[in-house]
Amino acid sequence: MDEVLRWNPSEIVISPSDAEDNTLCAMFSHLDGVAISQHRASEAKRRQCLTRVLNVADLGHLDLDDAPLAIAAAGLAADYLSTMHITDEVPLRDVEIIEEEGHLVLDQTTLRNLELTSTLTGEYEGSLLSNLNKCRTAMGRRLLKTWILRPLADIDAISARHDAVAALTRSSRRLDSLREALKGLRDMERLATQLAYNRSNGRDLLATAIALERMPAVINLCKETDNELLSHLSHELDVLSDVGENIRHTLVDHPPLGLKDGGLIRSGIDSEIDELRETAESGHSWFRELEVSLRGELEIPSLKVRIAL
Repeated sequence: MDEVLRWNPSEIVISPSDAEDNTLCAMFSHLDGVAISQHRASEAKRRQCLTRVLNVADLGHLDLDDAPLAIAAAGLAADYLSTMHITDEVPLRDVEIIEEEGHLVLDQTTLRNLELTSTLTGEYEGSLLSNLNKCRTAMGRRLLKTWILRPLADIDAISARHDAVAALTRSSRRLDSLREALKGLRDMERLATQLAYNRSNGRDLLATAIALERMPAVINLCKETDNELLSHLSHELDVLSDVGENIRHTLVDHPPLGLKDGGLIRSGIDSEIDELRETAESGHSWFRELEVSLRGELEIPSLKVRIAL
């Protein structure tokens, strides 16, 4: 349960048989703000659904033969998401088991008493996270919080992280340039989720383009350090320059907040949109001329002509 709470879930899905477990129910009773949902699915249905949503022939590639409970949990979650039609919008890509090996396991009592992410009174200010947080982005703050809640226990991994930090801080010019490149970037993880759910607007797309445009600078600054971990990170990052350029080329410089208002696509990108825009503008001009004419004819200076849809 401590491991579950560390991920700060908003909803936990259990089977009806789990709901009859008194010990489990007692644990859930202490969860504030977490929805507990019941969902029924047979073992065969769970495996079938997991195979379908992952778009694989079988589950052998997951390498979970020795973890039947993991397959059962993932299958129940997949069937629940499928029932809620969530996988139709955002398909699952893979299932990963989070290994505790190499990390310290801190229970809720320890986390609270050490005031790692909040004080004993529940305040952010005064916690370890608030004192360490010098991150430029929401993504960095979220990662730092994860590192604090799941501290490394492997000496090699700790040394590698320390070496990477030392490589960045060794040059104040490089560090300042990196922080400047990250300054003001929107939360790419949240933006990607909004894009996947078709809930993003023009400004979200523009923020995505801006982030992609800054990636080459971030990658080059990491390469300059000659640090193994940072070098590996720089090779893992995909610049996606064509995507950023396409967004910039397609959208106007200052897109409106709402999509229904139009005015999102530049002129010359799509002939059909250009034609519709010209028709709409001509219609508005005609109504403005009609309004001016009627004001003079009827001698009503405040008269307004509105279009009823």
